[in-house]
Amino acid sequence: AATPPPPADGLDPEAPPSAYEAAVADVVARIASGELFQANIARAWTGTLNPGADPFDVLLRLADRASAYGAFWRLGDRAIVSNSPELFLTLDGDRIETRPIKGTRPRDLDPVRDAALAGELLASAKDRAENLMIVDLMRNDLARAAVPGSVAVERLFEIERLPTVHHLVSTVTATTAPGVGPAELLEATFPPGSITGAPKHQAMKVIAAHEPPRGPWCGSLFHIADGKLTASVLIRTAAFERLSGEWRFRTLAGAGIVADSDPVSERIETEAKIRALREALTG
Repeated sequence: AATPPPPADGLDPEAPPSAYEAAVADVVARIASGELFQANIARAWTGTLNPGADPFDVLLRLADRASAYGAFWRLGDRAIVSNSPELFLTLDGDRIETRPIKGTRPRDLDPVRDAALAGELLASAKDRAENLMIVDLMRNDLARAAVPGSVAVERLFEIERLPTVHHLVSTVTATTAPGVGPAELLEATFPPGSITGAPKHQAMKVIAAHEPPRGPWCGSLFHIADGKLTASVLIRTAAFERLSGEWRFRTLAGAGIVADSDPVSERIETEAKIRALREALTG
């Protein structure tokens, strides 16, 4: 099938870049005061699809850069297009796996520069510390639903290359405790640690102080087939709603804020993360 033309003319930030940088600076100050260790702070963009365009067109335009956990969902006048690279959970038999992402660098067309960016991410003490914090949080979350002593970090600090970004990914596994099925597992672990922060409940309070409700973004889309649960983290995701015949959309991108975060660098990271969706929406 031919790739449809760009379905939207613009992607407008809900707040100016300076407002995001101020939010990051506030969270860094809260971390310095001992309130929390890390929080994922997001910014949002909105827009309207052109007449005759459909949310499914956005999915088709992402086809050449599809991610492992991409999804499309539609119910009446609402739709979700997700190009998520992040696994929240799988449950297969009694084996649980989660693969949190923390740490990002943009891709570069120059192969030498691109490899250098990946190497810089892998060697970055800040990104490793951020990733490890979320690995510890996910270990703690999985332990609530697992056989004692079964939680293990299978792989720590792997580079995953996507069309527009490099990510730092780790893998945590566990064995479910008796009586734990998909619903109990989701209840014990939701929302995902990688897009909230540490400690999770305090991070969620800080997020709520800086962001309007996120909607579907950073929730989870999941399916259960033949007893196996697969659940994504809804990053790189746009939510659509049709009002008076017009499809409006909202999408977000966030960054993990830690003690030594630089507000401008974190804002630039959100722009790298939104790039694939921006290009799918507006060309």
